[in-house]
Amino acid sequence: MEKIFDKPILEQMYLFRKEDFEQTTYDNNKEIQEIESEVYSVNEKLLTLLKEVISNEEDFKKVKNKLQEYELKFSKEVDFWSKAYYMLGMNDMHKLKNELKAGSKTITKGDTFLDCTDADFYEYIQSKINYNTEIYKEYKSKCKELEEKYPRVLKVYEDSTPIVLTEEEMVQLMELKELDARVRAEEVKVYFKMGINEILNF
Repeated sequence: MEKIFDKPILEQMYLFRKEDFEQTTYDNNKEIQEIESEVYSVNEKLLTLLKEVISNEEDFKKVKNKLQEYELKFSKEVDFWSKAYYMLGMNDMHKLKNELKAGSKTITKGDTFLDCTDADFYEYIQSKINYNTEIYKEYKSKCKELEEKYPRVLKVYEDSTPIVLTEEEMVQLMELKELDARVRAEEVKVYFKMGINEILNF
């Protein structure tokens, strides 16, 4: 019992969960049941073939023992990688939580967009977006410039007013649309993090 305390915590968790998880999965999953049945069938056929090929009983036992030794070694290799991937998954989740929480308002325990009604959903979204980033400042600056220098462009962009623009105004409109696309991309990142947040706080 004392030896278990010398093991890393993730290894202890893996060993503790492994047996029950495998048995529960097997009991409730037809696919793995069929796979194991096929493996058993192939193994029986292989032993039958070996008996036919190796007439000497002692030689047959040696080959059979070697096959069993191989299966044992192979199962240990599979178990090693299973444990490694289990630890990787746990480690990735830990890093993911830290990365999403670092310097971000988007991850707040107990505060998720599922708590919001349809009426205040938009306000909740807006409260999680950082409008002090360089991309937002650039976007707001461009809108202000157009409002002062190219008001017709802003009418087309914001109000969808059907106006025939000059070539220069068209250039300004395209620049604004490109900036807007970058702003939307920043907002999509926030939505993505909020979706992850729902899972972490579920």
